[in-house]
Amino acid sequence: MAYKVYYGYLTSGGTGYTDYYNWTSRTLIYDTADVNDENPNYLLNSTLTMTANEAGSFEADVPKSNVCYDDLQLMLGTIEIEEDGEIIWQGRITQIDTDFDLNKHIYCEGELAYLNDYVIEVKWEEYKGISIVNGTFGYYPINYFVDLINCKIASNGKWITNDLHNRANALPANELVMEIAGMSLIEKTGSNTNISVDDTRYKSAWEGLQNDFIDGLMSAFEGYAYVYLHRTHDSHGYKRLLDLIVVTPPELRSTYGNLLCGRGLVETTSQTIEYGKNLTDINVKVGMQSDVCTQVTAFGYETTGWWIFEKTSAIAGNYVDQNGVVKYGVIQKVFSVDGESSTTSSLNTAAENAATSITGCYEYKTVSASAIDLYDANEATDHLRFMKMTHIKSDPHGVDGEYLCTGCTIPLDDPTQKEYTFGSTVKKLSRSQSSTDSIADKGYTVTKSIKSYVTNS
Repeated sequence: MAYKVYYGYLTSGGTGYTDYYNWTSRTLIYDTADVNDENPNYLLNSTLTMTANEAGSFEADVPKSNVCYDDLQLMLGTIEIEEDGEIIWQGRITQIDTDFDLNKHIYCEGELAYLNDYVIEVKWEEYKGISIVNGTFGYYPINYFVDLINCKIASNGKWITNDLHNRANALPANELVMEIAGMSLIEKTGSNTNISVDDTRYKSAWEGLQNDFIDGLMSAFEGYAYVYLHRTHDSHGYKRLLDLIVVTPPELRSTYGNLLCGRGLVETTSQTIEYGKNLTDINVKVGMQSDVCTQVTAFGYETTGWWIFEKTSAIAGNYVDQNGVVKYGVIQKVFSVDGESSTTSSLNTAAENAATSITGCYEYKTVSASAIDLYDANEATDHLRFMKMTHIKSDPHGVDGEYLCTGCTIPLDDPTQKEYTFGSTVKKLSRSQSSTDSIADKGYTVTKSIKSYVTNS
């Protein structure tokens, strides 16, 4: 087991290959397998942190003897980390602190942060689907992700290519996601529902990814939808590829397997984490998804008759998740459907579409585990690794299944202290618990209505 850290500068792949990057300089500044008194190139307190849907970070102390000490540069200086010859992380320096002993402590953010630098134009009308019921419409979240979540800045090798449309088995997986989620990923005109999108037209690709896509269009898969960055290498250089992973909620795995989307890339480690074997610590957290509701009422109106005999009556549609009520009790949600005349049937459909759970899953489970990577002990053929599925088995803790590694902390100086997080990740505070967010939601609804009235759109 060995980690290597490189430092240098990137450039575009050149004419015809701007979506690639190459190194203009690349210097080995730390090799954990070559630490001795005669080697001046080493780092102190080096720690790599990777977290799902975030850029990740790396920090370390660079002593004055290191070959890159005088060359460290903010933003353009690139750090790359290899684990046994495989690139596992790359990022740029965002802060340098120099202490009394002249050690330089560097803070780095991962290359996914390049999405912050690239501005996208969101034409929401292009992602709006057909009318589902009166006053409702749907969005196509996969199309949004494929079209807009990328970075097309070639300078300094920042380019990130969205690879969802190129991945093997992508189309069946996308259809499956839409089959399960499509009818619930909707926004109802004049009402405040689970899904929310920012109608700002110009924004960074990072804002589009976090606010519109993960927290908005894919909110029905809260804690199960992740982006994944990998890279290829050929004679033209390196290419970063961004893809989407949607982990199957436990209740649906017997039908759909571990993944709804991402089958072509996500691997399962051959080694397992087991109690009494290589598991050294574990914490199992089970909680509720945010904004749970098990009983929904949709109000509307029905127009009957013609001319002077026309009559408008208030009507309502209802949906009750009986299994959810039995398990969690009655948790109500009420909204109105504005627009044309509705029917009881259409309002029933609208109420069902507005229910929290489209999969029957209201809970999430996160497993935080510290484990000995058996690859390091020459007892396994592959590493435990970020964004790989791993089988965890601990009978005393009631854990036995395959989980996606959604986070890890790796002290390069002491890999025995690696920590991993597996399973779904959700926000700890739901909107229903936050009066501030509630007010913000109302403010957004009001401003959107004003915009619609002024622009007649």
